[in-house]
Amino acid sequence: MDERTKRVKEKIKDALRGTIYQNDIYLAGGVVRDTLIGKVSKDLDFLVSGHGIDGGIKVAELLAKKLNLSNVAFFPRFGTAKISIEGLDVEFVASRKEIYDGVTRKPEVIEGSLKDDAMRRDFTINSLFQRLSDDEILDLTGYGMKDLQNKFMRTSSDPNTIFK
Repeated sequence: MDERTKRVKEKIKDALRGTIYQNDIYLAGGVVRDTLIGKVSKDLDFLVSGHGIDGGIKVAELLAKKLNLSNVAFFPRFGTAKISIEGLDVEFVASRKEIYDGVTRKPEVIEGSLKDDAMRRDFTINSLFQRLSDDEILDLTGYGMKDLQNKFMRTSSDPNTIFK
């Protein structure tokens, strides 16, 4: 993680300290993978768990207020929001389940657990979470860390659903 990314991560951590979100926000996906293998990510993706399908939007609104940001983009259908801090794109999403009808690529999105969210992601190495408050790594598929160490790619769930 480069210095700017570390600064932005700490700004977010500080702004959420003492709030209801403090222990329910996680770095997610590629940024966790990249940090573990010593690569720099181009953005930060955060997962908010246990605060409804609009949890990501709520956190982005709170951060925009606390950090005096005006550049927030909301995507209510998927419960996501995107802000820019120090020129770095930061995205927030609630933990979710996705239900596909077989007709369209766009799923029905409902609130889900952390495990549900890990299992909806493409590969186990992209399904790792790092809790912001204490940096604990969560590997809810049970294969992400092992696959990362072995340089192995495996889908987090049914490959037919993932690749469809």
